Formats: sequence, structure tokens, C-alpha cells
Amino acid sequence: MATEPLSNPLLRGPKLAQTVRKLRRDHERMVEELACIRVVVDALPHLPQADLEDFNAALARLSRNLERHAETEEREVYPALRRQLGGARLEAAMVADHRAIEATATELTALGPDRPACLAALLHRLDALVTLHIAKEEEIVFPAVPGPEPGRSNECRRVR
Repeated sequence: MATEPLSNPLLRGPKLAQTVRKLRRDHERMVEELACIRVVVDALPHLPQADLEDFNAALARLSRNLERHAETEEREVYPALRRQLGGARLEAAMVADHRAIEATATELTALGPDRPACLAALLHRLDALVTLHIAKEEEIVFPAVPGPEPGRSNECRRVR
């Protein structure tokens, strides 16, 4: 009978450290995506239709990436954090952030480019939510994750 990787305590640490490294790379990409979208929002009134379609595609891609990222955290990182700290309040706060981010991203993608002022306001809200959430994860959540240091390789170390 095969076991889920995170159900085996011997595999949990290295697998979790690998997941955290991937999530950190996701954070960097999301910050870059949001920066690019901000530039486009500022130029919306002057963009040709083809660029507007690219913009809509970029918003949809960001929304999917945010959703996928949140699912990974909720499935792999937050349960480990709950086991490590013995409480669910931090996890509940982080999941609440995810729901606010998802709702704002959904509203943003549904709005369309014909209302640039509303679009800019929603984008600034999404940017603030994502930036704050990433800061909480980088400063509080990821350092508390059990197992090997999430930012370092999992090379074998000699025991003295």
C-alpha cells in the first residue's frame, strides 16, 4: 500500500522543504507579474485591442497562479505548521488571506479593461493583499515549518 509522502514522518521534512522553496519562487514570480500588470493598468486608456486581450490573459494567468499557490500551501504547508505549533489560529488567518486574495482576483478578472479607474483600485487592493500575505509567509510561516531549513539544500550532513 503506497503512502502519501507527507504521511510518512521520515519524508515529511525534506518534501516540505522542497515545497517551501518552490513556494518562495512562486512569490518572486507573483511580485513580478503584479508589477507588470500595474504598468499596463497605467497605460490602459491608450492600449490597442490586441494588448487588452493580452492584459486579460495576464490577469487570468495571475488568478490561476494565485489559486494553485494557495491550494499547495493549504494542502502541504499549513497542516504541518498546525502540527508544529499545536494551534489553528495562524492557519485560519492565512486561509482568510487566501480567500480575500481569491475574491479580489476574481473581481479584477471579471471587471474588464473598460473601467480603468476601478481596475486600478482593485489591482492596488490585490497588490496590497498579496504583498502582505507574502511577507507573513516569508517572515512567520516558512521559518516555523518543521524539517530541514526550507531555504537550504537537503544534502546529507556528517554526524559527529
